[in-house]
Amino acid sequence: MNAAEKEKLFAELASNYKASIWRVCYAYLPDRSFAEDVYQDILIELWKNLERFRGESGWHTWIYRIAVNTAISHGRKETKLVVDFREHPADMADDTSAQTQEVETRHQRLHACIAKLSEQDRLVVSLLLEDLNYAQIADITGLSSSNVGVRINRIKPKLHACITSGI
Repeated sequence: MNAAEKEKLFAELASNYKASIWRVCYAYLPDRSFAEDVYQDILIELWKNLERFRGESGWHTWIYRIAVNTAISHGRKETKLVVDFREHPADMADDTSAQTQEVETRHQRLHACIAKLSEQDRLVVSLLLEDLNYAQIADITGLSSSNVGVRINRIKPKLHACITSGI
């Protein structure tokens, strides 16, 4: 792949997966300034590793692996963070102007509840919210498909209880 092809492919991937990458950043580092740093680090890792893509999985899975690994590694380097859910992944998307206040409040509550989950459960939920199927989630997380299903069935009541209790 020549330099022009690499630049074109990178720009296309960065554009197509922008919102997904932001959601991973916020799943691990909900503070906006830390998430911005991690987002940039993820893009750097994508650029550096672009020529190493072997096609054994789809672009979505490959990008998620890089995003999750980068976010986890960055999160471990940081000291304890104060979580602020006044901002959430939708703040980074280009299309937030049409959302109503009620939807915003529900998003904030959902993200606050997700933040209370274990790291592995946060990852599973964020991938599920991306409409990935169990096999894709298993591929990214290293869990079996059946274990993904079990985790999701255990996570749902936790989230429901948290959301309905009003945090």
